[in-house]
Amino acid sequence: MEANNNVDLISQLSDDILISIMARLRTEEAVRTSILSNRWRNLYKFIPDIEFRCEHLVGRSVFSPHDSNSIINGVDRFLRLRSGFKIRSLKLSCCLMKLLHTDRYEQFIYSLGRLGIEKLVLRCSCCQNPSDLSFSCHLLSQMPSLRYFDLFDCSLHQMPSLKYFEVGLCSLHHPMPASLKLTQSNNSLQVLRLNRVIVVDGALECILSNCLSLDSLSIESCEFPSKLFIRGPNLQLKRLRIDFVTGVEEIELYASNLVRFEFRSNEVVNFRFDHAPKLENISLDFQNQNAMSYVRTRLVKDLPHLKSLFVASKGDIYKVSMKNQTLRNLRQLKLHIYVTKVLSLLTLAPFLKSCPVLQEFHLDTEFVEYNEVGVKGTDVAVIHTGLKKVEITGHTGTKSEIEFALYILKSAICLEQMQISRCPKWYGGYGRWMGHDQPGWSAQTLYTIRKYLIGQAISKTARVTIQHSPFYEFNWMRRDTHFGSSIFD
Repeated sequence: MEANNNVDLISQLSDDILISIMARLRTEEAVRTSILSNRWRNLYKFIPDIEFRCEHLVGRSVFSPHDSNSIINGVDRFLRLRSGFKIRSLKLSCCLMKLLHTDRYEQFIYSLGRLGIEKLVLRCSCCQNPSDLSFSCHLLSQMPSLRYFDLFDCSLHQMPSLKYFEVGLCSLHHPMPASLKLTQSNNSLQVLRLNRVIVVDGALECILSNCLSLDSLSIESCEFPSKLFIRGPNLQLKRLRIDFVTGVEEIELYASNLVRFEFRSNEVVNFRFDHAPKLENISLDFQNQNAMSYVRTRLVKDLPHLKSLFVASKGDIYKVSMKNQTLRNLRQLKLHIYVTKVLSLLTLAPFLKSCPVLQEFHLDTEFVEYNEVGVKGTDVAVIHTGLKKVEITGHTGTKSEIEFALYILKSAICLEQMQISRCPKWYGGYGRWMGHDQPGWSAQTLYTIRKYLIGQAISKTARVTIQHSPFYEFNWMRRDTHFGSSIFD
């Protein structure tokens, strides 16, 4: 028995299993396993994903940047030890400042290209001081196998051929010197992410002109000129996400293959959809701005072929008339109404009437303040022939909410499911639904909701579910994989 206790059972595992275990360790911990025995000496070299921070290479420094050349030298020494072994991804979160010698930095990038790296993350500052490093994108042409590039906190100049590109906290400039311009179009880039980038006039168009296979574009917390163009010759862009950009007053889309567009901002901007004929899925979140007037007038006119629409807005619904305009192809409608002082939910009826083939409807009412004095509800008898699924979240049990739910039950002749939840739920972008907990209904409120709604559906197949928390496995928006062809993950 004592002899069995001295057997090294872990070392008897196959190399593949040991490498899989080590891959779950931090890089510096995986390297330390090389001192355990001769068997372990070189196993860490087979780990495909590497991550470094400044403190792993040159010690911890909170208030001042590390020496950039020492950092690069440390990474370079490690990579030389890995010579001949596949590295799939490298994440470097370190202080890379302007004092870094240009030749040394370019040498470092060239070495990454020879390793065939597919994913590169460069976070150029790990302390309180921002980085002033300038990254020239012609260096990316030295990494032909790169599929994912994440660059933060630096200055960026133009971009060459790669598979997946993400930048952050940097400046994007155009035009670049003639000696650095690409000699041919980019046929590889499929997913592009810009994060906290300062983009000067014409820079994004230059990028899109060289990305003939671009499928998804995400722009987050970037600074642009007042007019933003999404265009490029033979642009194949299908999905576009724009989050909290600054400086933009108008967005004009020239994307003949664009299918999905998501936009979130503190300000309402002017959209031009004239050259986006296939656009059928839109998400607009204006963060407490009145946007329903725009949706019920301009958007209905510009994109009558929409199939899916999410709108987050202040509830100025009662002020706008739909007249004779319809969203004749809209199948899915999601509304998140922010704080408003005067609103009867029955004023939504004309909007729903303008969606004759609507099948799924979600309404979140968490921030609505009800004051029905002086607001007249609808007297029009509306029959919704296609509406099958309805969800109302953030439901507090007010008279207005109950009357609206009752209106749906008595007008949706093919209704299959109605879910009413106390807790809110709203679409947060990238295919994700968000929410938070709320105090439960009182026993009296729950009794009132059930009393007025249970058994009132005109549809014989309708099932009414009244619950505290909503289902977050909402399948209106499919989640795509992160390391694939979509930004909506």
